[in-house]
Amino acid sequence: KVENTSETSPEVIRCRSILDINDYVMLTDLFPDKNESIERKLERLDQLCGLEKEALKAKVHFFYRVPNNGLKIQLDDHKNGVFRIKAQDSTDSNQTPFLELLRCEHCGGYIAIGESVKGSGYEYRPLTRSGGDMFAFDEDAENVRRMIFGLTKNEISSDDKNGDVPVRIEGKYCYFDSQTKDKDGWRIIHNVQNCCPHCHVQILGKKRDNENESENDSNADLSKNVSSFRIPASFLSRVLAPSILPHLHIKEKDDDGVRNPHKGQQYISFVDSRQAAAQSTLRQNIEEERLWVYSRILNLLTKKKTQGQGNQEKLDKLLQQRQQ
Repeated sequence: KVENTSETSPEVIRCRSILDINDYVMLTDLFPDKNESIERKLERLDQLCGLEKEALKAKVHFFYRVPNNGLKIQLDDHKNGVFRIKAQDSTDSNQTPFLELLRCEHCGGYIAIGESVKGSGYEYRPLTRSGGDMFAFDEDAENVRRMIFGLTKNEISSDDKNGDVPVRIEGKYCYFDSQTKDKDGWRIIHNVQNCCPHCHVQILGKKRDNENESENDSNADLSKNVSSFRIPASFLSRVLAPSILPHLHIKEKDDDGVRNPHKGQQYISFVDSRQAAAQSTLRQNIEEERLWVYSRILNLLTKKKTQGQGNQEKLDKLLQQRQQ
């Protein structure tokens, strides 16, 4: 706690009284005016912390949400052959399941992959993944069967050799139905051969680097054949770091007079996993060093170009004198 003097701003006194009795305070609780934007509230906080006398001392934590769970769609919600992207999953178990939207690396077509549990009839659900590599499929239990879905306008024969089966979606249930179409003629298809419904390249069931892999193994890892629409938190952290660091408080030397790196400005990013945190820190440091090298190269080339312009003028004068 810091004693308030007669020179202390009334707004600082108000904020201190709130901060002293709470472990943490949300920005909206510190500045409860609903008519103010988040940007304006942050600006007010910066002003209070930057006062020359009796400034407010506060540590601010920023939280951001990244789409590291992929883009989600519902099979029964599409228009003109395109699935509608969903911002987040629903907790309603009666709704149509939210499946992850993926892209076939062979043809670029959009597909959705879900799974069904053997013995559950026509019920399907989102694809389950482990906490390991977020871009790789899991090795699920043997009783789980993966399902690949897509959209098409093509007519599907009953003996289709590509494995495309037209289906009807009713909530969390998937039924065979050769007649169901939307008003534009688009229908949902499920490929029973674990192939892309658009180009029919093998998506699941056989590994490219191992031809002896069983073609009937729907749990084989073929994440190289599809790409996810995911942005890892470590990537955003490396993007944010160079934008945030220059605006942080500067402390050239510590209390013992030792010079601090980067003018004492510090940026910390952390995750729950120790291994992921260590990898992220290494990549972030490498990225910062790379950006520094790029900036040095740009400055040197710019300086050299500026100097070169003067030399060119001298060269032109010498050429003119020679011609005379």
